Amino acid sequence: MLVVICLAVYPLAAAALGGLDSVPEQPVDRQFGQQVDQAETDDFGSLLELVETLNVRASWRETRAALERARPRLDQANSSEYARFRILEARNLTISGDVAGGLAVLEALLQKNLERRHELRVLELGANLAMIDRDYARAFTFLNQGLKFEFTRRERDQWIGLLSLAAYTYARVGRLERALDYGGRALELAVQSGQARDLCLASQRLGFVYKTRNEPVAAEAQYRNALDYCDTAQDPIIGNVARYGLGDLLREAGLFEQAERLFIESIEGLEASGYATGIDEVHLYQARLQTQRGGFERAGALLEPLLARFAEQKNWDYHAEALLMLSDIAAWRNDHSQAHQMIRRAMASREKYLAVERAMRLALAEVEFDTRFTEQENALLREQAAVAVLQQQTRREQARLRLALYALGLFVLLVLGFLLAVTLRQRRHFQRQSWFDGLTQLRNHTQFFEIAAGQVEQAHAQTSRLALVLGDIDFFKQFNDRHGHPVGDEVLRRVGACLRKDFGSDALVGRVGGEEFGICLGSMALMEVEAMVNRLRDSLAALNGAVTNEGITMSFGIAMLEPGEAVDELRRRADVALYQAKRGGRDRIEIATRPQAGAAGPA
Repeated sequence: MLVVICLAVYPLAAAALGGLDSVPEQPVDRQFGQQVDQAETDDFGSLLELVETLNVRASWRETRAALERARPRLDQANSSEYARFRILEARNLTISGDVAGGLAVLEALLQKNLERRHELRVLELGANLAMIDRDYARAFTFLNQGLKFEFTRRERDQWIGLLSLAAYTYARVGRLERALDYGGRALELAVQSGQARDLCLASQRLGFVYKTRNEPVAAEAQYRNALDYCDTAQDPIIGNVARYGLGDLLREAGLFEQAERLFIESIEGLEASGYATGIDEVHLYQARLQTQRGGFERAGALLEPLLARFAEQKNWDYHAEALLMLSDIAAWRNDHSQAHQMIRRAMASREKYLAVERAMRLALAEVEFDTRFTEQENALLREQAAVAVLQQQTRREQARLRLALYALGLFVLLVLGFLLAVTLRQRRHFQRQSWFDGLTQLRNHTQFFEIAAGQVEQAHAQTSRLALVLGDIDFFKQFNDRHGHPVGDEVLRRVGACLRKDFGSDALVGRVGGEEFGICLGSMALMEVEAMVNRLRDSLAALNGAVTNEGITMSFGIAMLEPGEAVDELRRRADVALYQAKRGGRDRIEIATRPQAGAAGPA
C-alpha cells in the first residue's frame, strides 16, 4: 500500500500566474489579432485594455506579442497606464519562466510614485513571485506591507487578490485560522463586487484553505463555485486549477470516475493555455488515482517523466511522493532492489522539502518580529509627539517632562536592544540548527550534499582530485534493541566525535542518514583516503567498552570523482560500494568501480 509522506499543495504560480514554456505554441486567436490591429490606430489606453484581456484569456505567447506591439507607444502612456503595462510585463515574464526578471520589473516599479491600487497589485504580485522564487523573507515583506494599508472600496479588486493570496500563504505555513479569516474576507469582498473573476479567484483559493484544513465538504463547495465563476470570467488557468483540485478531492472520497473526468478536462484546458506546471501536477494526481485503483503500469508511465521536472522546480514534496509511488510499483513488480533505491531517494527529497518548510516559517517569524519592532517604534514616536504637546502647554513642567522622556526613551531603546540581541541570537541558533545535526554536531543531510555539490564543481574546474566516503555503523539497530535508544544516541555521539577528530576541520563531514555518515575529501589520492578511513577505524576500535561491552565498527564505500561526473552519480557509486561492504561481511572498506564509458547518468 502506498505510504504518502508529503502534504500535497499546488505550486503558488497556479493561483495567479499560469504556466511555463514547455507546451507547443498555440496559434494566436484571429479575433484578438484583428482587435489588436484596430486598437493600434486608437489611443494607448484602448490597446492596453486588449492586452489585459489577452493576459487572462490567452496564452502567454499571445500576450507577449501584444506587449511588444504596444511597447513603442509606451511614451504616450500616463502614469496609470505605465504602471498597468509594467505589471502585465512582470506577470508575462514570470509565466515564461523568468521569475527574477518579473521581480526586477516590480522592484523598479515600487520606486515610482504609484496610485495606491497599483501599489497594492504590485505588492500582491511581488509576494506571489517571491514565493515562487523561494525568497520567503521578501514574500512575507511584500505581503505584510500590502496588508498594512487601510481598506477603501476604491481598491476593492486589489484587496480581493491580496487577501486571497494571504489566505493561501498562511495556509502553507500552517496558520490555518488566520488563513480562513483572510480567505473569508476576500470572498466577502468578491461577493460585494459581483465580478466573476474576483469570485473565481477568491473561491478557488478559499477551496485550497478548506482542503488544507481537511474540511472536504466546504472545499468541494468552494471549488465548484470557482468552476462556475471562472467559466463565466473565461479565465482558463484558475478555472482548470480549481477543476483538478476538485478532482483530487473526489479521488480522496473514492469517486474515481468523476475525478478522472475532471483530470482529463483540466489537462485539455491547461494545454491550450500553455500551463505546463499545472499539467505535471494533474499527472501526479492521476498517478495517485491509478495507484488506488491498482493501475500500477499506468501510474508508472505517468510518474517517470515527472521526476526530473519536479527536481528542477524544487517541488521536493511532490518529488518524494512520486518516488514512493514508484517504490510501491517496483515492489508490485517484485523488483525489491529498485523499491529500496526509490525509498532512499524519497527520504532525501523529504529532507529537502522539510528544509524549505523551515526556511519559510523562519522567514515569517523574522517578518513578524520586524513588524512588531516597527509598531514599537511608531508607539515611541507617538509618545514623543504627545510629550511635545504637553511641553508647549505647560512650560513650567518642561524640564521635568524632558528628563522623563529621555529616561523613557533610553529605557525603551535598552529594552528594544535587548530584544533585538535575543532575536539575533535565536536566529543564529535556528540557522545553525538548520545546518547541523543536533546529536553529532556534524552537517546534516541537506547541508552536506549542497556543500559537496559545490566542491565537486570546484574540483572539476581545477581538475583536482576529490573523494566521497559513505560509512554506516554496523548492526546499529541491535544497539538500540539491546540497550535502548539513549545508548544508541551515545554511540552516534562517540562516532561523530571520532569523525571530527580524525578528519579535522578541512574535511566536509556530515550525518546523512540515521546511522550513515558522509566524508568529502579534496586533493587526496585513493591511498591517502584509505589511510584516513583506516585511522578512523582504529579510533572506533579504541571505543570498545566505552559505551557497551560490544565493539563499534563501520562499513565504508569510497568513490573517487571522475571527469565530468555529477555529485548524484558520485554518491550513487559510493552508496553501491558501501552496500558491497555490508554484503561482504561488514567492518571493511570497498572501493567504487569506475563508471562505464557512455553509461547514463543518475535517474
